[in-house]
Amino acid sequence: MKHFVHHIFIERRRSFVVHLATVAVVVLHSLGARAEVRVGDVAARTINEGTVVEMKIFTTGGFVGFTVGGNWTVLSMNSQLPIASALFQLPNVADEGTPESTNLVLMLYEPNSERGREAFKAPVVQYGEKKPQMESLHEWKIYRQTAKKGSVVYSILDAKREGVADVKVSVRLAWPHLEANSVNYDDEMESTFRSFLSSIYGKIGFYTPVADEVIRRLKK
Repeated sequence: MKHFVHHIFIERRRSFVVHLATVAVVVLHSLGARAEVRVGDVAARTINEGTVVEMKIFTTGGFVGFTVGGNWTVLSMNSQLPIASALFQLPNVADEGTPESTNLVLMLYEPNSERGREAFKAPVVQYGEKKPQMESLHEWKIYRQTAKKGSVVYSILDAKREGVADVKVSVRLAWPHLEANSVNYDDEMESTFRSFLSSIYGKIGFYTPVADEVIRRLKK
């Protein structure tokens, strides 16, 4: 069985990561607010005094927008289709000094690409002893399961949805069950997952940058 951790997050590299509140996505360089956008560009701006970051990943025909916490950390950003991804680490005092972490990954799949279609329609992998349990939340299909990384139990939530702008979308949130976790940590993560899903939207057509927004492009 494949180790589920490799599909959920990468190990921390503190010299590599940056907080989103700086609006400095690690592998991108700034184009400025008035640049013409291209497929794979990423736009970001902080709101609510830096506590929230609005982000957009540009697709062939439009963009997919979403919001993340201003204190989330970017672990990787691959915004190029046919399969784009954005990987984040969520802060948790309980995991400081441990190899464990709470991570969320957003993935976009281009339906006109065979690679994108096949990747999206692949079933959610079973990592634990029990098959993922499926449920629905509005347009989303949700899959939940638990699995172990060594001796640590992780909760894993997957969500899939079609028809966001001109792409298909999946989201995975995984968090460890640590003794030092707050009493309400599981509930907080469930709420974070639902809030993130509700923040995702898509638009098609010409794009006009909004105020205080910085557009960035992957370095070649």
